[in-house]
Amino acid sequence: LGPYTNRRTRYLSGGMKQKLALACALIHTPQLLILDEPTTGIDPISRREFWQILYDLLFEGVTIIIATPYMDEAERVSRVGLLYNGKILKCDRPEGLKKEFKNDLAEIITNNNRLTKNLLQKNFGTENVVFFGDKLHLKMVDFKNDTRLLKEILKKAGIEIISLEKIIPDLEDIFIDVIS
Repeated sequence: LGPYTNRRTRYLSGGMKQKLALACALIHTPQLLILDEPTTGIDPISRREFWQILYDLLFEGVTIIIATPYMDEAERVSRVGLLYNGKILKCDRPEGLKKEFKNDLAEIITNNNRLTKNLLQKNFGTENVVFFGDKLHLKMVDFKNDTRLLKEILKKAGIEIISLEKIIPDLEDIFIDVIS
């Protein structure tokens, strides 16, 4: 923050405002730091720097509780509580939550993902097919057998499969699975 000491807060970038807020919270060297979505709306470089500050604080023995909508950030912490509608649904280490995912997970890209989603929801259940950016994630009982059915369904509809692979679920997949 040194180069910005002559700048009013309202003229700081989102990332710098968040760093200033963190600095203010640390003035009294707390043992416990509670942060509510501290990296929302900041650029990737500021986000990385912010997390480095948090890691340094952990090394100094500060306990940090963070609320974040970013599941990639939740992957970095020692313990995750998945909250939905004000209730904690699961609480464990990220690895523990991933071990609880008992199904196979497929990542699919086709030449018509919207139609693919509709077709797969009819055959595999609405809660089992989710968009992840330009890809679809499909929760399956058995990747090998369910892939055959998936290919038949898409072939009948004239949909070309660009990519189909079995993947390891991340915390976003876990969260969606828990709430559905």
